[in-house]
Amino acid sequence: MPRIPGRYIGNDPVRGTVIYRPLLTVRFTLATGLTFVLGDVLVDSGADVTTIPAGVLKGFGIPFDSLPPHMPTETAGGNVMQRLCIGDVSFLSHTFATSFAVLKELRTPVVGRGDFFETFKVDFADWILNPPFFRVTYPRPRQRA
Repeated sequence: MPRIPGRYIGNDPVRGTVIYRPLLTVRFTLATGLTFVLGDVLVDSGADVTTIPAGVLKGFGIPFDSLPPHMPTETAGGNVMQRLCIGDVSFLSHTFATSFAVLKELRTPVVGRGDFFETFKVDFADWILNPPFFRVTYPRPRQRA
């Protein structure tokens, strides 16, 4: 069960607090064989599924409009259209998704509850420490019926 430190982001001068984020390094392997690693992926229990910014794929020559429409999703900025990209998504060599969403409006990639949280147990009990930590366990322990 890796103990992962929160990533220092900065200080909030208004609230007088230090800001940390739960970030991971995640590997993406597309059906075409293209593989890339993103090192600042936010662990987001509010995200439906793993989602990356369209700009990441654009950097590899894959336009947003070339991906099949998936479904509208609700974000902090309102309803937006997302696209679907086929490919394996893994953390610590464990594949947790075979597709992911792509959004034009997104700036920070996220792993979400519909795939990451179904595969791994994420424990934020140590997030109250200074600096904060979180733990990720594979496989996610099965609950008893």
